[in-house]
Amino acid sequence: MDHSGNAQATTSLREPSGVIHTHHGGISRSFVPFLSPLALVRRLWGNWTLLHQLSKSRFAAGHREDILGVAWLVLEPLVMLAVYSVVFVFIFQVKWEGVPGKALGTTLYLYAGIVTYQIFAQSLAMSSAIIRDSRSYVKLMVFPTEVLPASVVGGMIVPTFIGYALIVVVALLSGIGVPTTALLLPVVLIPMYLMILGLAWFLSALCVFIPDTRTITMLITHFAFFLTPIVYPLARVREGIPVLYRLLLLNPMTTIVESVRMILIQGKMPPWFALGVITVASALVCQLGFAFFMRSKRAFADVI
Repeated sequence: MDHSGNAQATTSLREPSGVIHTHHGGISRSFVPFLSPLALVRRLWGNWTLLHQLSKSRFAAGHREDILGVAWLVLEPLVMLAVYSVVFVFIFQVKWEGVPGKALGTTLYLYAGIVTYQIFAQSLAMSSAIIRDSRSYVKLMVFPTEVLPASVVGGMIVPTFIGYALIVVVALLSGIGVPTTALLLPVVLIPMYLMILGLAWFLSALCVFIPDTRTITMLITHFAFFLTPIVYPLARVREGIPVLYRLLLLNPMTTIVESVRMILIQGKMPPWFALGVITVASALVCQLGFAFFMRSKRAFADVI
C-alpha cells in the first residue's frame, strides 16, 4: 500500500515500550490553510494509490461473505426495481407526465429517482462512522485519515454505474430507447458527489466526538427521502400544496433527482441554472467539510 506523501501530514515516533504514537505536527490548528481547493486536491492526489485501493476494498466488502458475492450488485437493484414497480406503479398507480413507455417507462422513471437517492443515503450512512470503526488506522500507524471517508464515496462508483446501467439496458431491450441526453449523466451527478464527499468528511469527524451522529444521520436521510419527489410527482405537489412545493425546491436532491430522470428517461435538458447553483453550493460544502475534518483530526487518537 502506497503511503507516499503521508509524512507531510504526520510523524510517527516509536518509544522503547513499542507503542506507536501518531503526531500531527503538520496539521494546522486553523481552518484557513484547508479552505483552499488546492489543499484538498493535493491531499487526495498525493494519496491516490491508497484511495484507489481502499475504494476497491469497500466496494468488494459489502457482499464478501455472501454465497452469490458481487452478483448481488446486479440482483439487488433488479429485485428493488420489481418491488417498487409493483407497489407504486401497479397498486398505487403513481403516474408522471411526459414519461414514455407507459407502465415500464414509469417504473424506470421511479427507479431512477430511487437509485439516485440511495447513492446519497448509503454513502452518508457508511461514511458517518468510518473513523470510529477504523481505530487501528487512527491510533497505531501513520495514516492519512482523510482518505477513509473519501474511500467510502469512491466505493459507491461501481454500484452507481450498475444501477444506471440497468435502466439503460431495460430501456433498450423494451424498445423505449435511451435519449442522447443520457450522456450528460456524469455532469448531472457532479454536484451530488461533491456534496456527499463534503458531508462524509464533516459527519465522520463529528461522529468521533458525538457517536450518535451515525443514528441521527440515518434518521435524517430516511426523513429526507419523503422530502424528495421520488415516489410522487413534483407537479402534483405544486398544484395541491404550494407551500410544500417551495420547501421541496430548497432540497438540492430534488433538482438532482429530477435532472437525472429528465436526461435518462424523458430526453430533456436539465435545469442548468439550478444545477449550477447547487454545484457551487456543493463545492462549498465539500471544502468546508474537508477543512472541518483536517482541523479536527489532530484530536481523533485522543478521543477514540
